[in-house]
Amino acid sequence: PSEDENELEEGILVDIDAEELELKEDVRVESDAEKLYLTEDVRVESDEEELYLTEDVRVESDAEELYLTEDVRVESDEEELYLTEDVRVESDEEELYLTEDVRVESDEEELYLTEDVRVESDAEELYLTEDVRVESDAEELYLTEDVRVESDAEELYLTEDVRVESDAEKLYLTE
Repeated sequence: PSEDENELEEGILVDIDAEELELKEDVRVESDAEKLYLTEDVRVESDEEELYLTEDVRVESDAEELYLTEDVRVESDEEELYLTEDVRVESDEEELYLTEDVRVESDEEELYLTEDVRVESDAEELYLTEDVRVESDAEELYLTEDVRVESDAEELYLTEDVRVESDAEKLYLTE
């Protein structure tokens, strides 16, 4: 494996507090490691600085940056989280960028989610789109389709098939 990337395949467990995490396949990470290069059915518990994994990753660590892609579950206190598909996030982070099938439970400053998202957090701004369930104290909530909202938000912008239960200053609903 090279120093810049590592492809892991199945059944990997890693324990880490890494500064950067780039993971991809079937990996569970929990460790303090400087560098981790693994391949198949590996369980790692060590102190490494960088971790490069690929799909189906579950991460529990205090890392400054987390770069994950598919089927990832993240529980950590990180500054930035970049996730894409089938991700479940539970952490106290400054920014969260998620896309599909994401469940978020955290205290974050900004939350950007898109499809099939369930959010439970105290976030300053929430931007969600499809099939979202929100339970949080957010200053602004922007939701679109099939959304259920339970929170104390200052402003709520929802569109289709929405159920709202909250103490909001303004409520904008359509269908």
